[in-house]
Amino acid sequence: MLKRCQEKKTLIGFDRRPQIHERIAGSVLDFNDSLILLHLLEWNTFTLNGYIVIRARDINRRRVFDKKTFWQSRAAKKNKLKPIHPRVSIASRLDVISTAGKSFPLIAMEKELVADGKRWIGRLAGFSSKTVAIHGLNPNAEWIEKSGFNLNEITSVAFDGGYEPALTLSAKTSRRTDARFP
Repeated sequence: MLKRCQEKKTLIGFDRRPQIHERIAGSVLDFNDSLILLHLLEWNTFTLNGYIVIRARDINRRRVFDKKTFWQSRAAKKNKLKPIHPRVSIASRLDVISTAGKSFPLIAMEKELVADGKRWIGRLAGFSSKTVAIHGLNPNAEWIEKSGFNLNEITSVAFDGGYEPALTLSAKTSRRTDARFP
């Protein structure tokens, strides 16, 4: 089913409840047994806005918007939604983070099973085979301390949505010279 959605550029929605409350939808760009890369659908404007990689094991239900009678299918055709691959590798979560961190100024990570509703946004600061660190930005676009994450706890990685580029443009340049700040 994912292959068909990828080939036909069909919108698909994922429900990860009850463990993860946020439902997401978009166009499948790439997938493997453990990860799915989507060009994310922004429901309010019905446009493609940013990218997200989610874990396949968290998905409980899928809904493919492939029938011409579905309003989502008609709206996608009318709005001429054209997904674009961001050239990010999904071979592993570490590959996702390292390639997205090289291609985009900021990445956003969530640990929805551990800290629901909390998102960490920042620049890639380093990684090992089991952990990743970012130089974080707060909502005021101020650089904050470096945060470390266990790769096994990360449920999604997002980048290049509307918020991350806006935060990048607003980020205050740090005049500090110590290694904790970019």
